[in-house]
Amino acid sequence: MLAATPHAVQPQVGPTAGGYAIETWSERRQEEMMRECKAALDAKATNRFNQYYKPPTKAQQFVASGIPFAVNFESYSAEYSRAWLQRGISRRRFQTGGSPRQ
Repeated sequence: MLAATPHAVQPQVGPTAGGYAIETWSERRQEEMMRECKAALDAKATNRFNQYYKPPTKAQQFVASGIPFAVNFESYSAEYSRAWLQRGISRRRFQTGGSPRQ
């Protein structure tokens, strides 16, 4: 898995794409990136079956870490989030288990 990070975050030396460094994934680097993250965008090509039904894992990570995020309205991540709201599960209640950003 690869992650794109803005150069301002002081990425490791490696290839770039569109002005962003491409980094090899590691648990340690993901934890660092989640701590530095200010907001996230999880866009899916929802006209493709495999993209529409990808699990909302990233969205769950962002919520658990207290990171604001945006997703396509028609994506499964958005559908999953709406289901949380319909059941009355608020962000505050979800975070009672703690957050790595605390």
